[in-house]
Amino acid sequence: MRIGDKFRLGCFLLSILPAASPLQAQDISRGLAGFSAGSNTPILIEAEELEVRENGKVATFRGHVEARQDDTTLTTRVLRVYYSGGADSGRQQITRIVAEGDVFISKQDQTARGDRGDFDMRTETVVLSGNVILTQGETVITGNCLSIDLQTKRSRIDTAACGDNPSSGPGKKRVRGLFVPKSK
Repeated sequence: MRIGDKFRLGCFLLSILPAASPLQAQDISRGLAGFSAGSNTPILIEAEELEVRENGKVATFRGHVEARQDDTTLTTRVLRVYYSGGADSGRQQITRIVAEGDVFISKQDQTARGDRGDFDMRTETVVLSGNVILTQGETVITGNCLSIDLQTKRSRIDTAACGDNPSSGPGKKRVRGLFVPKSK
């Protein structure tokens, strides 16, 4: 299967767009499971540069990277796509995706931003780190590290250092949530 056929960018895009209300938190993993199960919608990726290193099994998009699928958009400075298999075998599979620098994801009224996003397809885990801001409508949650385990449907946002992001770590800021109820 070619990278384009297997590349389910939406799998990780939705995973870092948790519902901002605790009452809706269970929707995080449910939305992910359906999307990662096999969206056939094409993904458009635009960047100033693309470098593929077949020996390292990585494709790197650089410079004002924008990836779009349906109504979900990801922008970042650098997007690295790690894969297994070879082009000649026709069995390439995405194993990990790393977005670095001004990571911003939007879908309808939901947004997520951070310094770095790490999406491991094998372990089905997602980590968004460094100045994390999640919004849904007027509701806002901030912290330093968002981790999501898609298998257990558990998400957590805190101030601890996380993932491979050296710029993340405990600071003076605490996790903060501003929950705005929907108007009746």
